[in-house]
Amino acid sequence: GGLFRSVTVTPSKRLKGKKNRKINVTTDSKNLSLGSLEELSKARRSVLDPPWEGQNLIPGDVLWSDPSKTSGLSPNKERGIGLVWGPDVTEAFLKKYQFK
Repeated sequence: GGLFRSVTVTPSKRLKGKKNRKINVTTDSKNLSLGSLEELSKARRSVLDPPWEGQNLIPGDVLWSDPSKTSGLSPNKERGIGLVWGPDVTEAFLKKYQFK
């Protein structure tokens, strides 16, 4: 699996429940940030079908993101889905979670 972007989930004020959450996704590569293990643990796992947006965004990123020799985190333009991340992003993720 690959690394994934952070998503912001905003609960609806009127209705309660998972179905009424609004997922805000940043597609601007300047504002992309790496997702957390907490976000991964809360990600929807029951459906892994396109479209890779909303609740399917994190599973889509995990499945279709690729490492790169170039530094940074950006949309995966070659695949049209997921991200491309560099060694600096890998190092930051490993350090943040104390992984080797």
